[in-house]
Amino acid sequence: MPKPKTRISRRKPERTAPATKAKDAAPRTAPRSAEPKAKIQKARKKAGKPNIVVRWWNETRGELRKVVWPTWAEVRYLTVVVLLVTFLTSAFFGFTDWLFLRVVGLLIGV
Repeated sequence: MPKPKTRISRRKPERTAPATKAKDAAPRTAPRSAEPKAKIQKARKKAGKPNIVVRWWNETRGELRKVVWPTWAEVRYLTVVVLLVTFLTSAFFGFTDWLFLRVVGLLIGV
């Protein structure tokens, strides 16, 4: 499919309400500067920053609260599945190793 020749803006146009009365036509306030934000951040730093180990511990505890732990039935089932898959893969690789050992033995005449 060919690309369109004109590009359509995805931004919504800004709508401004017309000023109907004198009180509606109040001047806009200037945007806030970053200065108050910087002062707040400096004040927080001065207030006391927790030790990095304490911070790590608190974050770890917070993340562990979010974990959905499996039930004991799920744990038992998944343990059996892991053990079964481990046994089957070890049997498969053991058989293929034995088979290659026999084939190579026949090829070199041992």
